[in-house]
Amino acid sequence: MAVAFVLSGDTLISIHEEDLPIFRLLRMKLHADAGEILDARDVLVDLYGMDIEFSADTLEKVYADLGSVSQKVLGSPLSDKQPW
Repeated sequence: MAVAFVLSGDTLISIHEEDLPIFRLLRMKLHADAGEILDARDVLVDLYGMDIEFSADTLEKVYADLGSVSQKVLGSPLSDKQPW
């Protein structure tokens, strides 16, 4: 889903159609430890950082799934004989 950000002074505005999981995660983080984020730029940097972590986790899962599939496909002996 596309998200647009407008950073104007100390105000960060996000434009999106749905509430994304990354926004919920950031809100939970802010409620748990509000001392780390000081201004709108910190919010934006944290959002990008969390998105990078989420994307990396997703890529790791895809890589693991591909490894599993490749083991199934390439792990058995190949033969050009037709089973009759």
